[in-house]
Amino acid sequence: MGNKNDTFTFEVAVPGVAEGTTYKYDRSGITANAKTNENVAVADGKLTFTNVGHNETVTVKGLDIDTTYVITETNPGTYNVSTDSNDQDSNLTDNKASLKIKQDTVVTTTFTNTRVAVSPTGIVMNVAPYVLLVVVAAAGCFVFLRKRRED
Repeated sequence: MGNKNDTFTFEVAVPGVAEGTTYKYDRSGITANAKTNENVAVADGKLTFTNVGHNETVTVKGLDIDTTYVITETNPGTYNVSTDSNDQDSNLTDNKASLKIKQDTVVTTTFTNTRVAVSPTGIVMNVAPYVLLVVVAAAGCFVFLRKRRED
């Protein structure tokens, strides 16, 4: 039920890093957002990646070792978010992953968005006025077109 054209925003909290510090990142996937060796600057204590789409990956380079980073998917809308990681020490919640970067290890996390199925509602209110109109018309025809008896 999800739309593969929907995009999402992710934030990576970078503790103890000065505002404006830049990191290199690669972005790949099936959408037109592919980038290599781009810069992203720390703003409000985090790195922000916008318009991340279906099957896209973002790889941040140069993060400090033995530091825990919290990755958050902000405002997933009508999607349920689940996370998975190869980091045994990770702390995963609905739309957050807390990961610790280790020496000589590539730490990955996967966010999966599943669309919340919304049952169709309002069917009665969409059809009811027309049904009522037909019933009133039939009753009117019955009243006006019946034969009158003479007493």
